[in-house]
Amino acid sequence: MNVFKWERRLRKGFREVEKYISGDGIRDTMIAETKIFIDGNFRKQGFQGASFKRWPARKQTDRGRAILVKRGDLRDSFGSPESYVKHKTGVRIVSNLPYAKKHNEGSGTTPKRQYIGDSPVLSKAIVKAIEEDIDNIIKKSFR
Repeated sequence: MNVFKWERRLRKGFREVEKYISGDGIRDTMIAETKIFIDGNFRKQGFQGASFKRWPARKQTDRGRAILVKRGDLRDSFGSPESYVKHKTGVRIVSNLPYAKKHNEGSGTTPKRQYIGDSPVLSKAIVKAIEEDIDNIIKKSFR
């Protein structure tokens, strides 16, 4: 392959990367990784922040079910597209359930059982996934 073909393919790859970054591609990757992260927090029953913080136990024991899971509505609320609002600089995560914020942040009567927020674990997963996407876009331009 001569230099001109390499240059042409690289330019094509860079254009595709630009589309990925300026379009929904990068935000879709952020959403996918965030869903995995939230689900992981529910499975592990704690928050994966700078260190793992286990959720406080229930006052009443209820064997056979995880903390924050009765019917699974809170966990499931983050699986719907409406839970992820795309904007120019990223993605905002929301839940339509009135008790979601109370559980994530805690309140006078509800202990904090955080499942989403700033996390180096989530940030690292997002960066890794974006890097893999960009690598795949560039490799694809050489096929």
